[in-house]
Parts: sequence; structure tokens; C-alpha cells
Amino acid sequence: MTEPAVRATFAIGSSFQISGRGVVLGGEVRSGIVKVGMRARLVLDDGSVLEAPVKGVEFIDCGGERRGEADIGLVLREDDLEMKQRWKTLGPGRMLEICDA
Repeated sequence: MTEPAVRATFAIGSSFQISGRGVVLGGEVRSGIVKVGMRARLVLDDGSVLEAPVKGVEFIDCGGERRGEADIGLVLREDDLEMKQRWKTLGPGRMLEICDA
């Protein structure tokens, strides 16, 4: 199986869940364009891959020291509870690949 073509990269700054909406990755698009329907893909240190469809692209307010600034929020469609937990526990600084569906 060939690797999917990367259309954009996204630097993760935060991750959290909004009840009824899904897991949100806050951060910054570093290259390319992210659209609803594309797939977020992250290769972890152990070689496993997290992958989920992007169901929303929104501005989100930053808190703490960055209060008043905005990040891009990628809302992911993830129904599996274990996978939701894995997405929510990602720390900042990881680079996400955004691929075609």
C-alpha cells in the first residue's frame, strides 16, 4: 500500500474535546490548505498511525499567555473511544500530515 499524498502540514499546539462536536486539535497550518473531508494523519514514535477525517476547520480562542490570540482548530470525526483518548492526549509540538480522503 502506498503512503497517502500529503497536502498540508499542521503544528499541534493543543488538543481537547468539545462534547457533541468531537476532538479538536488547535494549532497552525504550516504548509498547504486544509479542507473538511481531508484526513489528519500522525505517525507516532512507535510506528503506529493515528488517522481521522477532518469534519471542521475553525478559529479557536487561545487561553493562558496567548489570551486574545486565535489558532486554527481541526475538529476530527472519531467515534472510537480509545482513539479519541489518544488524540486528546497529544502534547504540543507534533507535526500532523493532512492528506486527501
